[in-house]
Amino acid sequence: MIRTDQDTVRNLCKSVLNRLENHKMIEMIPQRRSEVVDDLFISVQPMVFTDQDIHEKTVEMVGDAHPEDGGDISETEQYRIARSIVKKKFGNEELHGLYYQTTIKEIAESVTKFLMDSEKIDDVFDTDENIEREVVKIVKDFNPKNLH
Repeated sequence: MIRTDQDTVRNLCKSVLNRLENHKMIEMIPQRRSEVVDDLFISVQPMVFTDQDIHEKTVEMVGDAHPEDGGDISETEQYRIARSIVKKKFGNEELHGLYYQTTIKEIAESVTKFLMDSEKIDDVFDTDENIEREVVKIVKDFNPKNLH
C-alpha cells in the first residue's frame, strides 16, 4: 500500500511555510504563496523520497517480473526482498513514510537558506538558528495521516 507521494512532500512544504508564518517568523506576499510553495517543493523534493519513489525504484529493480497468478507484483517475495534492499539504500532516515536523503537538520538549513534568498518572501523576522530549529520540529511533527 502506497502511503506517501510527491503531494505529501508538497504538503510538508505548505506546512513548513504556514507554521513559520503563523509563528511570525516569516512574511510572504499573499498573492505569491502558491509560487513560494512550488519553489520550496522544487528545493526540498530531491532530499525527500516517498513510498511512491521507493515503490518505483523497487519495480525498476524487479524488472518485468510478474506474478504467475497475475496478481499484484508488490505481493511477491521477489518484490519484498527488492523493496528491503531499496529501503536500506535510500531510507536512512524514514519518518511517517518520508525517506530523508540528508539529515533533517540539513534540510532545515536548506529551507532557511531558501527563505533568506527568495525574492518571494517579503521578510524574515528571526535568526537562522531559530528558523532551523522550528523547521526541524515541523518536519518531525509532520504526519501525512493527519492531513485528511
